[in-house]
Amino acid sequence: APGSELLELAKLPGIRIEADVTDIFALLRRAWVAVAPMRQGCGVKNKVLEAWSVGVPVVMTETAANGIQVDEELKELVCRGSSALTEETARLLTDKKRMLDLGRLSYERVRARHSWSAVGRSFDRLLRENSLLGN
Repeated sequence: APGSELLELAKLPGIRIEADVTDIFALLRRAWVAVAPMRQGCGVKNKVLEAWSVGVPVVMTETAANGIQVDEELKELVCRGSSALTEETARLLTDKKRMLDLGRLSYERVRARHSWSAVGRSFDRLLRENSLLGN
């Protein structure tokens, strides 16, 4: 249920507001950049991981990055304030090579750290280190 301000944006050329999305991955695969302007919340933000999982770089607030290990190469996408979010998003959209490079890096990171197999290995290691699981 987008508010009236968002609906006004949809009147601009090239802007489309998607509500009640049934398949987020189909939508993300068409995206060049995702933006996570979260101002509150805690824990891992699945919205960021979902975009990364299809190779879409995410420009995000520090709150959105909370709970996610953001490598040095991706830290430039973590912004303070709406002006920084806007500037970084515009910079990505005007530099296709950088956008593709950061999207590829994001994909590699989510596969290495947040896939089921990666989480399973981490959990297994944690259990073994704490002697909760036999050798």
